[in-house]
Amino acid sequence: MSSNFPRVTIGIPTFNRADKTLSAAIHSACSQGYDNLEIIVSDNCSTDNTQETVASFDDPRITYIRQPTNIGANNNYNACLHAASGDYFLLLHDDDLIDPDFVSTCMQET
Repeated sequence: MSSNFPRVTIGIPTFNRADKTLSAAIHSACSQGYDNLEIIVSDNCSTDNTQETVASFDDPRITYIRQPTNIGANNNYNACLHAASGDYFLLLHDDDLIDPDFVSTCMQET
């Protein structure tokens, strides 16, 4: 796929899931077969090693945002949306996974 396909943003709001499910969620986002993709991870002022976990992924499509205070779950979801530059947006919770063809399958319908 080329970059002339619509850009898709995957937003991953997170809070204290670095040692649990966050890595798997990020991995599932990074494993998409769709090329024109950005991944926004919005950290809701976690007290664990979330920043280090995100930084361990050497993928230029990932943008990490750390909230200076806990802004609540809904505002953290919205932070992902506001940071997005994609034509389409997918909210991926930090304890969910998507198949590698999820985005490309969805984009076949556009």
